[in-house]
This record gives sequence, structure tokens and C-alpha cells, in this order.
Amino acid sequence: MELSKRYDAHIRAIWEPDSSLPFWKMPSTFMTSGSKQMDEYTALQRERSKLERELLGGDFFQSDDVSASQRRQFGNLPRQKIDLVQRIEDDYAEMLSAVRASLGGITLPEDRQKLELLNKEKRADLASVLTPEELADYELRSSPITNLLRNRFNNFTPTEAEFRAIFAVQQTLNDKFPYAGGAMTDYQQRQETAKTLNAQLRATIGPERYGDFMREISPEYQTLTRFEQRENLPSGTALRAYNLRDGVEQESNRIFDDASLNNEQKRAALQTLAQNTRAQLVTLLGPTAGQAYVQTVNNQWLGQVERGAAIAFNGGGSGGISIGDGNAMVMLGSQPTYRRVPPPPRQ
Repeated sequence: MELSKRYDAHIRAIWEPDSSLPFWKMPSTFMTSGSKQMDEYTALQRERSKLERELLGGDFFQSDDVSASQRRQFGNLPRQKIDLVQRIEDDYAEMLSAVRASLGGITLPEDRQKLELLNKEKRADLASVLTPEELADYELRSSPITNLLRNRFNNFTPTEAEFRAIFAVQQTLNDKFPYAGGAMTDYQQRQETAKTLNAQLRATIGPERYGDFMREISPEYQTLTRFEQRENLPSGTALRAYNLRDGVEQESNRIFDDASLNNEQKRAALQTLAQNTRAQLVTLLGPTAGQAYVQTVNNQWLGQVERGAAIAFNGGGSGGISIGDGNAMVMLGSQPTYRRVPPPPRQ
């Protein structure tokens, strides 16, 4: 009750529209990340939670009970260690919030280095209260990598063993290529490393489940599933459209390797292959969704085939880069690789 008296009015005031806002202007109904309003709201909630833990932290209130949500986040840690870890998390959240508030919406390389240093120091503090095994399990449950993977799984539902395998290769990729001073370097090396890690993951979870995982995290397949739902297409249409890639991969490489064809004939055959694939996609998805999707894959890979390239979809690479506090995460995935038929000589 006392906590509510102290904080509730202030929290409500943050959500109140600005009294100086003219009546003809729409008040903001949400707080954007990094805004002064959001920082103030987050700081109040954190202050309230910290005070609540301090008030309930005496022997009279002490309890060994661990809630289901805490068990999900902290695993099998005892109550005492959970409290220690939570204090560390809160302390660094406050420091990170202070650094972000000072940025004014602009993050320079030296600012990213500050954020990265804070993350390293937080990990060192966690390592001082947890055993290596406990720290590894806690990171598996609560790291930014875990959150990013959860958001990418779409309809892929991994077993615990599969998730641990996926997490391990993703963590290896991020550890090997950390964010450094505002730029991601060593592009070719990252591509080769990600290709090796993809092969390791495929061997660990099996070809079928690896294929399911790669399909579900593919932005291309996710676009297709949205088209299927929006256009009320028959179930499985997205999968059939996505699987056309396999035929393009096989046929484009057969054409490229066909010694009986000269370069001009190869380019013509690859162009025909791309045109036929477009027609199949429009037939499957309908004129509206089909044309929209064809335009997308033209820019991504089908246009490359039309211009004379054999494609390999799992031939290498990493997916998109997601930036977190002090980290640039090279997300595990697969980027197409190409073998190109030489262009015709200039006249």
C-alpha cells in the first residue's frame, strides 16, 4: 500500500498527455524506446522493484519459494543466488539506462564501446557468484541471443537439445566476431565460419530438422506464410512456393555444369528457368500476392539467376545483423552463393 502511494501517482502522470499540447494535435498514446518518457517510466519501475526487494528482504519476509517465471529464467539456482543475480541485473540495467539516456538518440563508436564494456563487466560480476555451469545455463535462458532466437523461430518448435545446439553455434559465431567500433569486419571470414557452423548444426540435429529450422527463420518463408494467411490461400501454399527454390538450385547448377552448352546457351537456359519460376509463383500465389512476392525474390536471388548465375541456397553465410546493447549480432542463417556464367564479350 505504501509503495502504491509513493509511486502510482507519479507513474500515472508520465502517461498523462502534455497539458500544453493544443487540442487539434493527437497526443501520443505510446512511449518509444529511448525516449525521456520511457527512461523515466523504466527508472521508476526499477526503483520501486528495488525498494520492494529491500523491504521484503529481511528474515521475517524471507522465503525459499521460487515462482514458475523465476524458475524459467534462473533454472535450478537456489533462492539466495537468484537474489544475487537479480541485484546484479538491476544494477547494470540502471547503468545501461543512464548511458543510453546520455546518448540523445545518437550512438557513436565510443558509446558502443562503453555499452560493450558494461556488458563485459556484468558478465564478470555474474561469474563471481555463479559456477561456470550455472552461468552457462543462466545465459542460455536469459541472454540477448536467446531472445533473438525465440523471435526468429516462427513455427519451428525446438526440443531442449535442439535449442541448446542452435544456441551454441550462434554463441560461437558472436564470440568469434564481436562488435568492434561501429563496423562489422572480416565479411568473407564470417561467411566461411557461418557456413562451417551451419554444417555442424545440420550434423547435430539432423538434415530434416535443420531444413525445418532454416526454412522457418527465413524472412522469405515468413513473407510467404503471411501471404498465405492474408490471401486465404490453401494450406501448404507457402511451403510449395518456398520449395520451388530447390528445383531452381538443382536446375541452375545442372545448366551451369552442362559441358554441351556454350555460355550463350547457358545464359539463355538460366533466363528461361527464372521466367518459368516466376510464372509458377504467380500461379501458386495468385496475381496480387504472386507479383508482390516475385518482385521481392527478383531483388534477392531470382534476378541473379535470370542474369546468368547458378545458385546454392545453403552455400554459405550468415543472416541479418541485429544490434543490441554494445553488440552487433551476426545471426546464424544461410545466404545464397552464386556461380556466374561469363558475360558476352563487348563488341
